[in-house]
Amino acid sequence: MRRRECDSVTMATREVTLVGRYEIGSELGRGDTGVVYRARDQRIDRTVAIKTVSVLGLEPDAEQEYRQRLVVEARAAGRLSHPRIVTIFYVAEEPYNLTPYIVMEYASGRSLEEVLCTENGTLPLDTALQVTQELAEALDYAHAQGIVHRDIKPSNIIVADDGHPKIDNDRPCHEAFFCTVPLSFSTQ
Repeated sequence: MRRRECDSVTMATREVTLVGRYEIGSELGRGDTGVVYRARDQRIDRTVAIKTVSVLGLEPDAEQEYRQRLVVEARAAGRLSHPRIVTIFYVAEEPYNLTPYIVMEYASGRSLEEVLCTENGTLPLDTALQVTQELAEALDYAHAQGIVHRDIKPSNIIVADDGHPKIDNDRPCHEAFFCTVPLSFSTQ
């Protein structure tokens, strides 16, 4: 939805794009199946990331299956609460065009892939060990909850401005990154 907003100082108007209660800001990334935006939650004045996903071109059965998988992905990732994993806040569909979207924590920083490119493909040993340990702890936490991230790679890890990594889940895809895994324990 778009609305016109008036700046009381300059009296200039600008178009504001809203998804639910979220005011869309800059584009953070674009993939084959959707776009990720920086946005602002107007109710609580919080910066978030919104992953919108295009379902155009899918057959009706495939579209329905994908919409269900998106909810499963959001539920799985939404159960996680760890300082090194991006938090999922909300999943919904835009009421005007039924575009599905996931609202998540906005993690400022650069992808580990970008960091490695600027460091000639390597990190200082102490930094590499710290990042590896923190990521291992986050994955261990997720695995203990029965959840597996299926696409760990440098482009899906954000190195925050403070140097700590966060496992990111905000790039559009047709496969769930976080998925629940049935855990079975042998009693023998």
